Amino acid sequence: MAHGPIIPKSTDEVTVSARLVDEDPGGVTAALFWRVSTSNPGPFAEIPMLADGQQGDGAAGDGVFAAAIPPQANGAIVEFYIQAVDGGGLQRTSPGSTDNAGTQGANMLYQVDDTDRPVDVPYYRSIMTVQDWNTFRSMNRRSDAQMNATLVGTVGGITAVRYNVGSRYRGSSTRFHNPTNNRINIPADRPWLGSTQININANNPENQVAGSTLFAMANLPAATAGPVRMAHNGNDLTSGGYYTHLEVLNADWAERQFPTDSGGNAYRGRRANESPSGGQGAGLQYRGVDPAPYVSYIKGTNRSGQDWSDVIRLTDVLNNTPDDTYLEEVEQVADIDQWLRTIALIELSGYSEAGLLIGDSGGDDYAMYRGIEDPRFQMVPYDLDSMFRSGNRGIFSATGVPALRRLLLRPEILPRYYAQLLDLMDNVLTEEKIRPALQQILGQVEPASTIDAMLEFLRVRSDSVRGLIPLELTAATSIPVVDGFPRTTAATSGPLDGRSEERRVGTECRSRWSPDH
Repeated sequence: MAHGPIIPKSTDEVTVSARLVDEDPGGVTAALFWRVSTSNPGPFAEIPMLADGQQGDGAAGDGVFAAAIPPQANGAIVEFYIQAVDGGGLQRTSPGSTDNAGTQGANMLYQVDDTDRPVDVPYYRSIMTVQDWNTFRSMNRRSDAQMNATLVGTVGGITAVRYNVGSRYRGSSTRFHNPTNNRINIPADRPWLGSTQININANNPENQVAGSTLFAMANLPAATAGPVRMAHNGNDLTSGGYYTHLEVLNADWAERQFPTDSGGNAYRGRRANESPSGGQGAGLQYRGVDPAPYVSYIKGTNRSGQDWSDVIRLTDVLNNTPDDTYLEEVEQVADIDQWLRTIALIELSGYSEAGLLIGDSGGDDYAMYRGIEDPRFQMVPYDLDSMFRSGNRGIFSATGVPALRRLLLRPEILPRYYAQLLDLMDNVLTEEKIRPALQQILGQVEPASTIDAMLEFLRVRSDSVRGLIPLELTAATSIPVVDGFPRTTAATSGPLDGRSEERRVGTECRSRWSPDH
């Protein structure tokens, strides 16, 4: 099924076409039902659909039926559906009815638009009936109930349509902001840009887009984000601004992010008070073998299998493994260097969302992915709308979470963490690399001063962090100190033990000295 033009002007009639398949195609008839949407709409008008090659339906007898809706006023929203009847009298509508009484309550839609819209970045249109739009705007924003809509998108000069998408509010506190954040759920057989779910976020879109870009440049998994402009029933709720089109952490995301290992489990952490019933938060605490407390780790993939055994094992190892085998065991369940690199970039980028990666033991605003081929958990940032802040804080915010404190402050881990910080500052977060990337993705929607401010933050923050990393040789000995210096005349003094960190990822040099060698 299709209509064209997809975005008609008030001078355009709109052709609706559909391919009908039946075991006796010669006996099929079809009709188009349509009406202009209002707060109190009248009955649907009926137009016969023909397959004679004269209705914009292609060649005669090819099974494609079509009919035309006359031109409508600028801004008019038209809802329509198709009814087909075969030679035996069997009848079907598309979209189907929404109840057993045959009510056509969720139809296809288009909107007449004489306005020239911006073409600098992708432009989306969400179209609901007038009644549904009024209901949507007045409903309790805590509700996740979705409304039927048509999504029209123009990307790279190509316009496409998806009928019968579901649109709902999303977010925690930000769902009460204006304009709102929305989730759009798209029929699985008609994905949009390879996705069956997308998030449209209005809160600090520049931070979300820039943050996603930084994580991609650091070769770390995250949700891809890009700027889009959008109209809801013809209304630009941002008053000339833009939104973020943000990936949902689901199977589509896993397929793109981990193409050779996409069948694994993606989880998003939530606090206990924002979890399904029984959840006790996703703060990496071990809560026994009963899976019920672990539902705070919200499944983004494999949702039909209510299995949290991998999370239970992860938290058990992080919290309960004896010190002498701790690192060996943790290396089996977590990609430690990937975790360290993620935490390092969180600190360097001034991420300030109240989440696990900056010390919230309640376990909010982060995600994890565990593959099948590589069963070690990877850490994934979430909700990057609070970036480039808190430039003077330390580099151990994550230690507010007991499981991360135990990992991060181990003597064997600290040099690896410092090395990740140094590598990011020296080889990723440099102006010659970051400026072109941010200019490419944000240059059409943000002034140069926004990008300048982000770069200045990263420069100042890097200078601050360098001062927190011990780069000099340190040494310790049991020799007594005399007049400010370790001194002994004994022939059998103990060894001198110390550490120096080189500025290479994963490298630690240990040194020992004694009078004999």
